Amino acid sequence: MTLPIGWVGFDLGNTLVRYFTSEEFGGLLAEAVGRAGRLLAARSFAVPDAVELGRRIAAENYEAEDNRVRPVEERLGRIFGVQELYLLSLMAIEFVVPLLDGGQAYTDALPVLRRLRERGVRTALVSNTPWGTPAGPWRQDLGRHGLDRYLDVTVFCRDIGWRKPSSRIFQHLLRVTGAAAGEVLFVGDHPVWDVEGARACGLRAVLLDRGGQTGIAGLEEVFALLA
Repeated sequence: MTLPIGWVGFDLGNTLVRYFTSEEFGGLLAEAVGRAGRLLAARSFAVPDAVELGRRIAAENYEAEDNRVRPVEERLGRIFGVQELYLLSLMAIEFVVPLLDGGQAYTDALPVLRRLRERGVRTALVSNTPWGTPAGPWRQDLGRHGLDRYLDVTVFCRDIGWRKPSSRIFQHLLRVTGAAAGEVLFVGDHPVWDVEGARACGLRAVLLDRGGQTGIAGLEEVFALLA
């Protein structure tokens, strides 16, 4: 028996909000690390020169094969040789600023979330964060775009220590929503993280491809999938 869809889950970046592409991330990464370094320099800490800094950034620019989160505080600690947890937490907040600055909600995001709520369908967000950045700034950014009031549940990889497509993050979603896997439709722009990861846990999933090549081309098409 096919369960009716009672929940629709969404990815964040390039699904609900356009932040940056993978091609744009390199430049933003350098800017983000630079901001963290300036915070240190303002406190009279020695900062590596540009060549050494670039080498250290490159050495940290990967995700764990088992999808365990590599927190940005730990990466910045190794890059700058800093151990003070409070200082690293401040650096992490500085780091995330350039990643959020250019974010713009897609024009279909709010209308679709609002319409789902009007239909009695509950909504969730399940998102990785770049470089294991803390969840707090990303949650605040949901408010900046007006999305927070239409999301019943938000789950970021830093909340549980595992990144999509790990089954752990989708299983956590099911626990906090109390939903059966078959009554959740997940929508995201990454074929592995969002689609394969969700389906491996029994969720229904659809790829969002705003270029219109595969999957659905816009969030409005979600309504045709509700059963």
